[in-house]
Amino acid sequence: MTIAIVSANTGNGHRAVMNALIEEFESREFRDLIPCPEFYEECLISNRILSDFYNYLISTSIPLGAKYTELASLTRPDVSDEIYNASYEKLCELVETEGLKAIISTAPLINHGLVRILKEKELSEKIPLYIVVTDPFDPIAPGFDIVGASRYFCFSKSVKKILVDSGIADDLVQVADYPVANKFFRTFDEQERAALYNDYDLSPENKTLLINAGANGNMSLLKCLEAIKALGNDLQIIFVCGKNKALKVMADRFKLINDVKNLVVLGFTKDMHLLLEMADICISKAGANTYFECLAKDTFFIVYGIDGFLYQEKGVVDVADEGRGVSVLNCYDELRELVEGVDFNHACADSNNRSYQEGGARAIADEVISNL
Repeated sequence: MTIAIVSANTGNGHRAVMNALIEEFESREFRDLIPCPEFYEECLISNRILSDFYNYLISTSIPLGAKYTELASLTRPDVSDEIYNASYEKLCELVETEGLKAIISTAPLINHGLVRILKEKELSEKIPLYIVVTDPFDPIAPGFDIVGASRYFCFSKSVKKILVDSGIADDLVQVADYPVANKFFRTFDEQERAALYNDYDLSPENKTLLINAGANGNMSLLKCLEAIKALGNDLQIIFVCGKNKALKVMADRFKLINDVKNLVVLGFTKDMHLLLEMADICISKAGANTYFECLAKDTFFIVYGIDGFLYQEKGVVDVADEGRGVSVLNCYDELRELVEGVDFNHACADSNNRSYQEGGARAIADEVISNL
């Protein structure tokens, strides 16, 4: 009995959810999985080009990245016959995999093709399709709202309403916690935390700010360093540049020219759980994974909103207004008040009392396995 988990390389969020689901299945000794982290890109060479272009846009210009997604929502290329016919061979290869019993999709633009190929091959009853909506806010990216999947998982009532209003039956949409990797729920004792700070030449005695420029490294976050420098030397800063080598060069140069000793500059890292363990505050764009990872680690999240938001991330403003450990940075003049208003040394809190608990992937795995 094989389960395929298909995703896309647009940003890093879809794959992060896919990896959290894989971790959950493997924790149950279910290892007959086919991970397809770049299924969207593998369907068409044009998809790969567009995916690379989108990643470039969100690393250089959030407004242009937003326009890209808005265009997709207006034109809906994912539902066109041309795209389906060009992707047909790859779709057939997937659904005709020997022993395949279920497909889980964590990306939006592949779902129409999956629903259609399963229907045409008369496999909809034999191979259920589960769509995991990785956008927790309103609006969501186009493609998650395709009618015809077996079940939909989303992470807020507002998103469920979007799906139901799109024609999806209410009883097919399940509101569940967002899948976050287990490592974000690990509890550190004082000795472990002290060693962790020491590894990065930081002190547990000072407030620590993590600036996360995202997996692709958004250039705009570099501007935060100049604004933060004025807040004083007691604030420790970790700046994550992602895969953007130019951004890392510029951040390293900033540190050297300004002789900022309390600044740690990193490239792409898989240790975000360790950085959030040290951080009292995280500044980043409004990505769903960062939002829920900060909740899991009980780190105050300041959403970088100076350049606006991606189309599918605009709804984070409503969440911030509800006071869930989230604030939006609309201009640099607000930075001092936001940073100074955050409680210090949150990370010593008991993990059982954190604002977000482990188990987001559990409900999805329970549902899929129960129907094998």
